[in-house]
Amino acid sequence: INPYRPYDIINIDDQFQLLDYGVFSCGAQSVAVSALYLSITAKYKTVWVAGLDLDFFSTYRVDKNCRSIMKIKHHYFEENDDVIVNIRDQFKYATKLFDEMEYVKEYAQQRNVTIINISLDSYLDTFQKGNLGEQPFEYLR
Repeated sequence: INPYRPYDIINIDDQFQLLDYGVFSCGAQSVAVSALYLSITAKYKTVWVAGLDLDFFSTYRVDKNCRSIMKIKHHYFEENDDVIVNIRDQFKYATKLFDEMEYVKEYAQQRNVTIINISLDSYLDTFQKGNLGEQPFEYLR
């Protein structure tokens, strides 16, 4: 069993039915996961995602004292704040987040919902990219 998807012991069709009824969740690693889940259950046919860059990887560095440092680029913090982090935990968080996004994608496909990421420089490769209101780019992943 994938440790990030313990619910895989339940048949996938049953999982999607539980999602439809709101008994189940796509995950809670990010508000974006919940927002996408709700857009699917609201029966939108196309969902345009903006601002979900997930580019936090580009802000990590390890200093000469082997401290893992992340430069914060978030509206909750002062610009260019440095925070000492446990890089292993950060990658575990990221793995869970990307796995939840894959689960959202599976659910969306099952419900005939298209999710298009309009943040063209985004690290999120789960969904097709495109420009708002235009035909999405070819998805080659």
